[in-house]
Amino acid sequence: VGGTGARTAGVRILDAGPKHSPRFFIEDVRKGRWGAKDVEDMIQLCAFRDGHDCRIREEQEGGSAGKAVIEARRRLLAGWDYQGVLATGDKETRANNLRAQAEGGEVALVRGPWNEEFLQELEVFPDGRTKDQVDASAHAFNELVTGVRPLKKANVRWG
Repeated sequence: VGGTGARTAGVRILDAGPKHSPRFFIEDVRKGRWGAKDVEDMIQLCAFRDGHDCRIREEQEGGSAGKAVIEARRRLLAGWDYQGVLATGDKETRANNLRAQAEGGEVALVRGPWNEEFLQELEVFPDGRTKDQVDASAHAFNELVTGVRPLKKANVRWG
């Protein structure tokens, strides 16, 4: 998607449970180059669409500006389980858990218009020009499998 803002992406992953194979389903990917207000609008739209049982996590940028963005979003998304998360390690390291499950056949994509571009980015990762969809997927997956309470869906947007 065109635009002049920073590249950004959001991913929703479903955990079907350990008795299912594949276990994890990437249900939706949204990506684009949007300005701050458009990102906020997209996050709010996805929150309403995904429902209140879906956690929403956003990567928190460093410094006081990153904290201010997270606090503003928390107010915007009152009623949803929203948190900012600090990224640790590099993008490739963060993607290792998801990569391992995908290589084991435990990750599937729900058919959607985003599939082709998503797979193209995955195929060239980490050497491709963009990494936003992979990074958002890794964040969503890691939140889903290491979160503090059981959940069925993780919606980690705007990585």
